[in-house]
Amino acid sequence: MPILRMNYFSHVLELTTTCSIILPQKLNAEPVPVSYLLHGYSDNDEAWLLNSRMPNWWKS
Repeated sequence: MPILRMNYFSHVLELTTTCSIILPQKLNAEPVPVSYLLHGYSDNDEAWLLNSRMPNWWKS
């Protein structure tokens, strides 16, 4: 399960921030389901990766 972390400039926040993207093991021509998970004020983009079963869910 590849995890892509990227930095980008947010015009709304007016600062550089990060996001994490979990990619499926195999990509094919079929559409891939997408889930957008937002963290709270005091967390960062790794909160769902470190404190949930979300990465394991994508393995199945």
